[in-house]
Amino acid sequence: MSKVKVEIVPWLPTLFGAKQSTRLVLEEEMRDGSTVRDLVKQLGERYPEFGKLAFDPETQDLTTHVNVVVNDRLLELLDGINTRVQEGDTVLLIPAYAGGFP
Repeated sequence: MSKVKVEIVPWLPTLFGAKQSTRLVLEEEMRDGSTVRDLVKQLGERYPEFGKLAFDPETQDLTTHVNVVVNDRLLELLDGINTRVQEGDTVLLIPAYAGGFP
């Protein structure tokens, strides 16, 4: 088993039952060889409101509503949802933002 630090910002913490919506830090115990998919599923089972927003049970993939950063690297630059997490890793969950200049 390994422990992974999960940082959740800015309004997502309310989906985890936090009273403040700015930042929440959790420590998740994961089995060796676990992936980001396993982590998000585990969080979604414990926190169903987050699970509904972040994970599509049909496709077993992330939705477009949450961005994931592992050890300061975007998930897209790693192995996507199959990126392995291990002892000491930090996973950042950020709500997806859209917009820009017209």
